[in-house]
Formats: sequence, C-alpha cells, structure tokens
Amino acid sequence: MAIVKNTPTNNARLYRVKHLVEITPISTPQGMPDDPKYGFLKENGEFISYSCIEGHALPLEQAEQKLEDLKKISVDGETLKTRLRLKWYSRW
Repeated sequence: MAIVKNTPTNNARLYRVKHLVEITPISTPQGMPDDPKYGFLKENGEFISYSCIEGHALPLEQAEQKLEDLKKISVDGETLKTRLRLKWYSRW
C-alpha cells in the first residue's frame, strides 16, 4: 500500500497503470485525528487513530510492542500464502 497526493502528475502516472493497481480513497470514520502517526490504514481505506479508540489506553511503547506481537501472530507464512493465493485467483 502507498499513500500519494491527488496531484495532476500522480494522476497521470496512475492513469497509465490503472489496470495494475487498485485505488482506494482514504476515509476517517472517527474524524480527522490530531496526529496521524498514531494510527493505521486498513486495506479498505479506513484510517483508524489510536487516540480515538476508547478504553484501551496503553503507553506508546507497550502499544507498539503489542502491535508487533499481533502482526507476528496474524501474518505467519501460511496465512500470507493463503491470502495472496486467494487474492491472485479472485477476479477484480
């Protein structure tokens, strides 16, 4: 995934490769966050801010460690192969 500005130059580049990429606009269901570095972008284009999640207040160091642990658990080799194979065979 990559985030690019909506400029005429980038639009021209994306137009040339439109058959190869999927363009998803970013939405902020909880409103625009104060600091975008404390958030994550989901595959469907939703930007979720850590500061908007109620009841799960953790110090930043613990939150980063917990996020890394969750990434290791959720994206192992077999899961990644399965997801990529399904994505490859699915129609766009």
